[in-house]
Amino acid sequence: MGKTYKPKNCQNCGELFTPTGATNTWCESCRTVSCQVCGKKIITSPSRIKSGQVKFCSKECMLQGRAYPEYEIVCPGCGKTFTSQRKHSKYCLECRTITCATCGKPIVVRSKFVGKAKYCSVECHDWGQRGREWSEQDIEFLKNNYPYSMRIRELAEHFEVSESTINRMVKKLVIYRAIMVQALSPNRVHLLSAKLGQ
Repeated sequence: MGKTYKPKNCQNCGELFTPTGATNTWCESCRTVSCQVCGKKIITSPSRIKSGQVKFCSKECMLQGRAYPEYEIVCPGCGKTFTSQRKHSKYCLECRTITCATCGKPIVVRSKFVGKAKYCSVECHDWGQRGREWSEQDIEFLKNNYPYSMRIRELAEHFEVSESTINRMVKKLVIYRAIMVQALSPNRVHLLSAKLGQ
């Protein structure tokens, strides 16, 4: 059986009530509010009532009850005016819809990926990148520009591939350079000869 508490006066309305916990200072009537959408009764804390935080009984009622403003935005891609509940939206839905370069599936991308995204999934990306052939000129361009002149993102835009593809190529070049440096290093040859006693 739970602990019982002595009756005391509600600090909000002054009526005598029997608290259900040691910290109860308001009676249940004063701690009860109604959902602004469905009218369901909600029992909460005095601090939340004072701050006006409790307005809805559930997430569904919250989404239905909140009035989100709509903003008129001019799309820089097509010049059309569209409405959005996000103030910082940039492109309209049509401009954010692209066709996957591998499977042809239409997908909606975020504004920052407009003009950059080409694939709908990792699988389509990997399959699409298999057909990329790297010439000797491409390899030399990578060697001469990374990492001091151009970043991964800039190289990806230059070659019109994903940043992960450039990362893989850079790693291959770094490993190749390390192997060549070790193979051609005079100190390595000297240390190897000393170890063999020659």
